[in-house]
Amino acid sequence: GTHPDLTGTVIGGTDVSGVGSANGQTPLGKESQHATMVASLLAGHGHGAGEGMLGVAPAAKLLSVSVGFGVGTVGSDEQIAAAVRWAVDNGASVINMSLTRNTLDWPPSWDDAFLYAMEHDVVIVAAAGNRGSGTTEVGAPATMPGVLVVGGVDRSGKASFDASSQGITIAVSAPSEDQVGAGRRQQIEIGRL
Repeated sequence: GTHPDLTGTVIGGTDVSGVGSANGQTPLGKESQHATMVASLLAGHGHGAGEGMLGVAPAAKLLSVSVGFGVGTVGSDEQIAAAVRWAVDNGASVINMSLTRNTLDWPPSWDDAFLYAMEHDVVIVAAAGNRGSGTTEVGAPATMPGVLVVGGVDRSGKASFDASSQGITIAVSAPSEDQVGAGRRQQIEIGRL
C-alpha cells in the first residue's frame, strides 16, 4: 500500500497465516512481489503526469489479505477459507485469487467459505493455473462451481503454453506473458541507483 502507484488504494487488510503483519502487507514466501504487481495491474493509479502503473480499474479500492502457503499457525487450506470470509465481512465485492492447487479437488472448508461469498453477492475470480510453476491442469479453486476462471494468452492472443493452464472451465482470458507492473518500493529505488 505504500507504493506510489497504490497510495490510498489499499484501505484495509489482515493476515490469516499468523506469521505476517496485522495489515496483510508483509510478503510471505518466495513470491514477495506477486501481490504488489497484481494489485497494480488491477488498481494502479500512477503517481504523476504520465508516470507509473495504470491498472484496469484505477479508482478501485483494495483489501490486502496475506496467506502463507506452507507457513503459518494453521494450514494453507484453512487460511484461504478464512481469507475469503474476512474479505466478505470487510466489504469486498470481488475477491481475486491468483493461486491454484495442482488438483481438481478442494477441501470442504472452501465449500462453506465460497458459498458464503456467493450468498453475499461477492464474485470470486481465480487463475486457471500457472504451467511455469508446475501446474499441469486447471486446479481448484478454478474448478469450483460459481468461480470466474481467468486463463492466459500470449501477445498474439493464443493460449499461453508457458504461463497458463488450459481447460474448459475458463470463462475469460487476458494477457499473461511479459507483464509489466509495480514492485515493492525498496526494490524500485535500488534499481535506480
